Amino acid sequence: MTVAPLLVPEITVIETVTRHPLNFYESPSWFTTELLRHVKLSGVIGEPCVGMGAIASLLNVWTHTEHIWTNDIDPNKQAHFHYDATLAESWEEFPECDWICTNPPYSEFASPIIKNAYCKARVGVAAFLLTSFLEPCDDRADFLQQHPPSLVLIMPRFCFRKDKRGTRWATDNITISCFV
Repeated sequence: MTVAPLLVPEITVIETVTRHPLNFYESPSWFTTELLRHVKLSGVIGEPCVGMGAIASLLNVWTHTEHIWTNDIDPNKQAHFHYDATLAESWEEFPECDWICTNPPYSEFASPIIKNAYCKARVGVAAFLLTSFLEPCDDRADFLQQHPPSLVLIMPRFCFRKDKRGTRWATDNITISCFV
């Protein structure tokens, strides 16, 4: 009889790649460019989650933009304001605007920001969100039923971060759409 030794599993420590601080994932410029091909944002535009300014910088040179105001919860980001956009009282501090155009943090933060944006904007809201935002979850089912998007632009999948091992860029599990 031949006895083969048991294989000892190799233990590999995999460093977990966590979410970025404050759920910050910069929008690629082509997201905004594609939006502007379909929707002519104009007048005063607010960007409540400005980050590094990817959306705001394009809207600043957009010929139909009268003025743009910016906000970011991170005091280290360059913005006109540094309020928490999930809170309704923060929106009382923002100037009046025709449009809100933003890529808010996802998970539990997106819904309150979108609801606040909808109440603030005189004309409309354009938000880059996970396509699954359309799912009628508790935090947004009533809102979506009362205010369904008039346009949904489904974007090609984009790499916002590296895979779980942190070794290569990988597309997100859910594609991003622009909800108007």
